[in-house]
Amino acid sequence: MTFPRYILIQTVSFCNAHCMICPYDDTVHVQDQGYMDETIFKKIVDEASAHHGCVKQIMPYLMNEPLLDKNLVQKIEYIHQKNPQAWIHIVTNGILLDDETTESLLRSPLHSIKISMLAHRKETYEKVMGVANYDIALKRIVRFVETAQNLKGDAFVSICLTNTPGCISQYEIEEAKKFWEQKGVSYEIIPQPISRAGNVRMVKRVWQTHIIGCRSIWRDEMIHILFNGDVILCCMDWKREVVVGNVREQTIEEIWNSKQYGEIRKIIAGTTEGNQNFLCYRCEEAKSTI
Repeated sequence: MTFPRYILIQTVSFCNAHCMICPYDDTVHVQDQGYMDETIFKKIVDEASAHHGCVKQIMPYLMNEPLLDKNLVQKIEYIHQKNPQAWIHIVTNGILLDDETTESLLRSPLHSIKISMLAHRKETYEKVMGVANYDIALKRIVRFVETAQNLKGDAFVSICLTNTPGCISQYEIEEAKKFWEQKGVSYEIIPQPISRAGNVRMVKRVWQTHIIGCRSIWRDEMIHILFNGDVILCCMDWKREVVVGNVREQTIEEIWNSKQYGEIRKIIAGTTEGNQNFLCYRCEEAKSTI
């Protein structure tokens, strides 16, 4: 297709947690970080509006905690104003869902939100997520869920747990599942973390000598835009190894249809061979067999 159907926008590059299964702590201090300029953000959203027949979702988050953007609700409103057909979705750890944030988010045109809680018990949660505020976080998330169900319906919010090896017992997973399902919340359990193309130290790395595609359902449909306008290959590229353009100087359409992006797609499809250190050769999502 000539334009992406799904657009991920990193309006801020920071996170307030230090999760064991995330590369954030290993990359935040070795790369530029910051907040997206309003002009870049509006340029992205405005261009998407010119392709409204194609764009299905616009998601103002990427490798970050989106609620650290104090203007997130205004950005959600701008997305909806310019792209009323697009589904707006975010993923958050939920720690910052205080009363004011809850109220503003639930009054906004946000369509859905997923809350990632990597454990259910206090000791495990604080260990795995690298924070010391379990009691506050759980209280806020429960209140958010209850308020969201009243204002937006049961399908608006979901909870996700990724099983961290050696940290979470099956008993705790079942406790979490029962706790949230009793509250009428959709609950997802990811059985194990992935290495994110070798960027998570606690997960064993994979190595493919040849690839013939990608298992991601969004491989051919999603664009990933960092706070500085750089377009990276996907959300596995925490070290920004494959930058295919920058929306500050180019349009999304130019980047999406560029010769460079086309050559990368050939490598992913397996029709040409790439450098053996190419990101996808180190990713669990890469297909090595039919």
